[in-house]
Amino acid sequence: MSKSLFHNWFRSERKPQPRVVETNYQTGSKTSVTLLALSIGLAAYSYDRTAAVSVTPQYFSDSPGVTLSSYQRFSNAYANSPWMWGYHIEIGTDLASNLHSGNHSIDLDRAWYRSPFAETNLGGEITWGRIHPWEVSLNPESLRPWGLAGSLQGQNRGVSLGPVTNHSNFPSPTLLGWVGVHYWSDPVSSDSFQWGLSMTPITIPTMGSSFEFGNNSSHTRFGRTGGTIQTESGTLPIRFEADNSTARNIIAQPQVMIQSYWDLNRVTLGLENWSWISNAPRPNPLLGAVSRIDTSTGQSVAVVSPLFPRQWTVGNTTQWSPGNYRGYSFFSTLLYQDDPNWGFEVGAKNRFVRFSYLNQFGNRSVPESRYTGSFMQYEGQYPLGQFTPYWGAKHHMALKDAWFRTGVRTSIGRDTSLDVGADIFAGATGSYFSQWQDNDRIYATLTWDLGG
Repeated sequence: MSKSLFHNWFRSERKPQPRVVETNYQTGSKTSVTLLALSIGLAAYSYDRTAAVSVTPQYFSDSPGVTLSSYQRFSNAYANSPWMWGYHIEIGTDLASNLHSGNHSIDLDRAWYRSPFAETNLGGEITWGRIHPWEVSLNPESLRPWGLAGSLQGQNRGVSLGPVTNHSNFPSPTLLGWVGVHYWSDPVSSDSFQWGLSMTPITIPTMGSSFEFGNNSSHTRFGRTGGTIQTESGTLPIRFEADNSTARNIIAQPQVMIQSYWDLNRVTLGLENWSWISNAPRPNPLLGAVSRIDTSTGQSVAVVSPLFPRQWTVGNTTQWSPGNYRGYSFFSTLLYQDDPNWGFEVGAKNRFVRFSYLNQFGNRSVPESRYTGSFMQYEGQYPLGQFTPYWGAKHHMALKDAWFRTGVRTSIGRDTSLDVGADIFAGATGSYFSQWQDNDRIYATLTWDLGG
């Protein structure tokens, strides 16, 4: 059985890319120096190296700021026993204050090693280390973090909701890797049916970008604020906080995912299907008890204990890429969670535009429903000589809010590019994107490709 056209295209997209994620650990110069030293050592043994540095001056609604980011990816992806090691460093700051008051982000994004089972009856291969299961199965949902399935996975969102170095129209958070063991039955994609099993002894919840209350910091922060809650002191913003024992209990929970892939080219050219079932804690917290009201920032905040109950998730994605005809591709996703929640997403793309519509039904008390209700997103780009204008929007139809982005991208020499654009957040009070209205901004991102 030959591989489908989309599968070949998707494998090419899965090469190491400049995708920025974060864990919001406040780390110092020693960590950065250690990572850089390890990078120099690994570079000598790497057949494939990807790296870039970018700087983003930006002006928010009331103050200027700047974001610095760098990523490194090392691998020998074409060896018999491939491995990958990659990290990023990201620093955001308000220019009106000192650098250390900004949002720092350092993470070992991916670190894995694959060992083949070719000489055993089981066959296949095992990937050890940190990688998301969908990257093992080449599930396209790993490339759609703003979609229905991707938004319900654990994510790291960086200083500004995703990378500024991967030339995507919108910032694109990366799915958190599972630190464990991942089996896949057919690593060379020769069988029409393939399957896999992923297991990890720990759970890392979704980590949105830092958010601080107060006039001097809120505009520099993107990410999930947690919304509001009704207390005896009135309606207050939420800040999730877990003590050490609670945090250990949250992290020390296993995750399991079984997934399959069907190559349906014999039925229809370019037709593929992925299915999965998983049991894991919720990546986004539910509201626990209010432990106290904190006024230390100058604004009253309800400090709430987060809850991460376990849940079953069943999903199915079908993708149809009809040859190379102008790059057209269509997909549909169905998903069920035992909250209960169920939803669907449909979408299409070609070389110039992407569009999708999703909706989720069921338990409206969970925080994600504020994002994954009736939701439409679209974006486009069109090369005009040396310049590529791009535009797009994400819009909740029921909440009547939106995130608009427009800009233009150009190359400056062989290894340097410049993006200039603007973000606008709009919506009624309490809607999803209205939380970020202080982050309206104009920006310019200068990126240096350090070679591969």
